[in-house]
Amino acid sequence: MFHSIKDSWFSASKNNMADVKELIPEFFYLPDFLLNTNKFDLGKKQNGLALNDVILPA
Repeated sequence: MFHSIKDSWFSASKNNMADVKELIPEFFYLPDFLLNTNKFDLGKKQNGLALNDVILPA
């Protein structure tokens, strides 16, 4: 599940060369897709943290 831009960037660029990702056009003009505005239950990560909005890099 895509949850963090920073973690996805490191995975695709350094840590896991088999992890291939492509930016969709919405990244450039519609940032709303990164928010869970309807509060859907997206489940939990293996460490127990609930998934919600995509975490942006600081």
